[in-house]
Amino acid sequence: MVMAWKDIIQTVIIIAIIAVLNLIGFLQYVRIDLTDEGKHSLTPGFTELLQNDMDHNMYITVYLAGDDFPAHIENLRRNVQDKLAAFNRISGGMVKFEFIDPDEDEELAPELFKQLEAAGLSAKKVREQSEGSVSEIYFWPGATIEYGTDKSVAVQFISGGIQLVDKFTLNMASDQLEYKFLQAFRKLTRKTYPHVGILEGHGELPLYNTISIRGHLKESYNVDQVSLRDSNNNEMVYALADYQSVIIAQPKSEFSDKEKFILDQFIMNGGKVAWLIDPLNMNEDSLFRTGQTIALPYELNISDQLFNYGARINNEMIISEKCAPIYDFRNNQPADWNFYVLARNNNRDPVASNLNPVKLKYASPVEPVGDTSIVKRVLLESSPHSKVFKNPARVSLAYLDPAYQPNYVGESVHQRPTALILEGSFKSFYRNSLDPTYKNNPDVKFKDSSEFNKMLVIGDGDIIKNVVRRNAGVNKEINPETDVLSPDIEFVTMGQPYPAYGNTDFFKNAFDDLMEQDNLIALRGREFKQRPLNDQFIFDKGVKSTIKFLNVALPIILLLLFGGLQYLLRRRKFAKK
Repeated sequence: MVMAWKDIIQTVIIIAIIAVLNLIGFLQYVRIDLTDEGKHSLTPGFTELLQNDMDHNMYITVYLAGDDFPAHIENLRRNVQDKLAAFNRISGGMVKFEFIDPDEDEELAPELFKQLEAAGLSAKKVREQSEGSVSEIYFWPGATIEYGTDKSVAVQFISGGIQLVDKFTLNMASDQLEYKFLQAFRKLTRKTYPHVGILEGHGELPLYNTISIRGHLKESYNVDQVSLRDSNNNEMVYALADYQSVIIAQPKSEFSDKEKFILDQFIMNGGKVAWLIDPLNMNEDSLFRTGQTIALPYELNISDQLFNYGARINNEMIISEKCAPIYDFRNNQPADWNFYVLARNNNRDPVASNLNPVKLKYASPVEPVGDTSIVKRVLLESSPHSKVFKNPARVSLAYLDPAYQPNYVGESVHQRPTALILEGSFKSFYRNSLDPTYKNNPDVKFKDSSEFNKMLVIGDGDIIKNVVRRNAGVNKEINPETDVLSPDIEFVTMGQPYPAYGNTDFFKNAFDDLMEQDNLIALRGREFKQRPLNDQFIFDKGVKSTIKFLNVALPIILLLLFGGLQYLLRRRKFAKK
């Protein structure tokens, strides 16, 4: 009898503990992330935004509802739902969401599709293999977000122009969900935008060749043109006073000493500079017209200043075995062009992780040099099978012929850095050379060093250059949606152009890093291990049945066996007593 009461008390205590734990779980949401990569944990910056930066409710509509999705699309849908549930909880209910099926109403679906495309979303499809057949399933991997009364944005979970996607792309989309949503949330909640100037006055890329990148940067920054000179061609010491950063994209004429001083003091006072420099004048029109050309150095007068900060752009031209094609008019077909370098990141820097290769045209090496207190991060490198043409660089269409292909053998063949981030306290280029009268002028407010700062140095100005279709804008304004081909577009002769390179994503990431948008960069560079099953292994009938059994029936059988064994052991124990 005593033993019976003891068992009853133990049972009551266990039930009470379970009830208390369930009550705590109901009142306080707790989630433990056991993944090595922190896959299910929000970054502190995102958590802070959700808790402190939202002035209005945010309404999110996700277009991934449906009953017949295959497992890998369903996995993406479930991951989206988990993220949104976390956003709702952390924001105190200010993030509200719903899932809808765009195909649910067959009559209204076509009009809804047009609205989604106008908002910036696009449908994708996957091929689903079943026993003896292959089917294609269309779905809309995206969401629209409304904030306040006048702000909205679309979030495309799977970027790029290619419509057919595979399970690896879907897994990658799941990994990038937090990055995509943080981009959108920051765009909607931000009250002020950093002011970015694209420098003009030295033959830099013209406006129509920067339409694409300016459109992307305007999602997070105020972007306009800026000159260091006034209408009378006089240098203005405070020309950059209202700017937080400046992009110098492919200058072709010399910087005066006073202009260099303006840039130097801009950096000393915390301004960010992105140097996109072509040291050699490569005239591609002359190449196509005559079959060959000589690339000679520009006289820019900035090499000594860059060296002082920690970077040297060599007067050399990289040729690489890993390269993009050019159109060979002689044979009327595309052909590999070793001067179009495909650069990647080899040290897992988050700026360039998980990107398509970056296309650089007639690029030059960028070497880290000088002050050891400045940290030099290599963002891009050519392939290990690369070499350089020294100045003056002779470029000929003869290199398209297999017989004249470069030989990538020898000590001079190795990868070359093409993009650096420099970070630290920079010393002024003029700290030991500025005229004392000017240096001590109270109106100048000279600084001989900066606080912690960053700059971006890339040995190619074409990295952000977009192409405008022939005849576009002749009788009308250029339409960015139809007339502009971004730097990501592959050269094709037939059909629609498609994104093949990572130029835009790389530059956006590098610029965010430059502007110290660290939460975005940390998310962009996160990598999660993919553990896919072997399709050939799975679709074997015997193996497929075995896997189903192991995942569905075996846990139930083990549970029954364990329960039965426990019952027999307890029965034997009390029978002896």
